Amino acid sequence: MNINDVTITSLETINAFDIVTGNFLFALDELQSATIAQTQEKTDITGKQGRKLNSLKRNKAVTISGNNGMVSGGLLELQTGGKFENRTTTVMWTDYLTVAANAAETGYKAVGTLGNEIESVYVKNSDGTLGKVLTQGADVAEGVFTYDPATKQLAFYEDEIADGTEIVVYYLRQIQADVLDNMSDTYSGKATLYVDAFAEDKCSNVYRIQFYIPKADFNGEFSFELGDNQTVHAFEAESLAGSGCGAHNASGMLWTYTIFGANTEDYVTGADRMKLPDGNAKPGGIDGKKVSDLIGNDVAVSWSGVNGTVNGTLKKVDGWTQFNGKVEAEQSGHFFPLSLGDQYAGKEITVIGTKTKKAVDTEWVVRVDDCKKFTFQCDGETILTLDFSKVVLAVA
Repeated sequence: MNINDVTITSLETINAFDIVTGNFLFALDELQSATIAQTQEKTDITGKQGRKLNSLKRNKAVTISGNNGMVSGGLLELQTGGKFENRTTTVMWTDYLTVAANAAETGYKAVGTLGNEIESVYVKNSDGTLGKVLTQGADVAEGVFTYDPATKQLAFYEDEIADGTEIVVYYLRQIQADVLDNMSDTYSGKATLYVDAFAEDKCSNVYRIQFYIPKADFNGEFSFELGDNQTVHAFEAESLAGSGCGAHNASGMLWTYTIFGANTEDYVTGADRMKLPDGNAKPGGIDGKKVSDLIGNDVAVSWSGVNGTVNGTLKKVDGWTQFNGKVEAEQSGHFFPLSLGDQYAGKEITVIGTKTKKAVDTEWVVRVDDCKKFTFQCDGETILTLDFSKVVLAVA
């Protein structure tokens, strides 16, 4: 894998998580752009006639900024320090109505002080501007209208407003909605960020790149540009060192850069592929002995990837005719039982030691007196190795 020269071809997502709990907060998946900028201070050390002798470097800083093509509720919460609540609230509403028979009907129910739900009604002039203003009252009169919230009916003084005249009504209506309050005494918060992107090398091999920022302190300064153009959600955060939080316990780390093949498999160890059988089980399904007759309670396997080192005591076994009824020399010695994972059920397994054996089986026993390393293969690939050079071979 050539990771020295890659081109980042696509910015995918930024996922944010709570620093303390690790809970998911939000995802930015319509990113127009993102920038990870690094700065550091450098002070020159000079000597005679101002010659530069060395330099002092300090105060490294990292800033993450960008623009999301959609307004993100989760990002808004982080920038304002507030939380969305689903609750009843009021919103200002505008109706453009036409008067008929001294009446009109609002599109929704106006709420407010009883008898003053709608403060004013504006009559539109012929040029579209707002002209005469009428106020709400208990009875219709010149310049005064009534409003019934139950029927949403507006009633006007007779012939004061001609049929077909357009009016504009502003009023509050009550709804159930998600509401975020931007309070003056709450401030922007912090989050753990994962920035995901795709990349390619010169040979068109595809990679995934992930920046991990353990503690991003979000800036509370942002703006929404509203108008003819698309409104984008801008953000900026500063990476803080010394967090010591999260799975990485990233004290002193500003970010990590991880690059891996787009189809990289999960990292596995031999522990994902084999286990020691139960002490009362038949080793390898062979009669005559139990697993506890072969190995001590201290037996364990330490793993480096799929390469295992067996530690502990293997007991001395004599006259185990069921292990090999034809070769007497192999009926005694030191044996190690193991169970391969269910993923190998029904598959042919090849075991390579001093000799090579093949069988469709997940239960195995190897005799380690003549061979200290065994390789297990399936479908032509090594699934694990076992090294017995460190085991204790009991004498009796």
